[in-house]
Amino acid sequence: MKIVISCHVDTVFSQPYGILRNGIFEGANDNFASILALGRIIDDPIFMDPLIELQLTEDEEMYMDGARTIAERNNPKDTLIIVMDVTDVGARYSFTIENVKEIRKAEIKKALKSFGKRYKIVDEGTESEAWLYAKQGFSVLEVDIPVKGGLHSLSSTSTVENQKAAAEAVLALLVYFKDKDISAIRS
Repeated sequence: MKIVISCHVDTVFSQPYGILRNGIFEGANDNFASILALGRIIDDPIFMDPLIELQLTEDEEMYMDGARTIAERNNPKDTLIIVMDVTDVGARYSFTIENVKEIRKAEIKKALKSFGKRYKIVDEGTESEAWLYAKQGFSVLEVDIPVKGGLHSLSSTSTVENQKAAAEAVLALLVYFKDKDISAIRS
């Protein structure tokens, strides 16, 4: 099974910015928070596996052209897509798992068992690239970092602690799923 991590670069703001101070990131959290999270793990040896790819996309807020390109270049029969994004639900959790399609939740829970009650699985999240991938027939899940102050606000905030937890969750998911056949995890 191939695993693609899909993370968009936000194009909502003409002049996005971010300030990191005292463990709080303020600014264009959608989707700098996810990019910062992935920056924490990008040098992990698991990314040397040729069946694991990190792909940054653009245009998520309008036409999802980047996600469309990823969908066109991959086969839904053998590819799991993990989307990284932000959420305004589940603020009391370190991260949420949203927009799960064609993956048994029991498999996700096994992968994240060391996280205990630090996360929540949300049945339906807000529209994102995960929706496009699901419509194209991919097995998909989304790891979301909680943001306060509005998703598309330059005064929104996320914590470094939650970014780190989301990054560790992505690693746990990669380790758990990397040697599995896609048919073994599908619902």
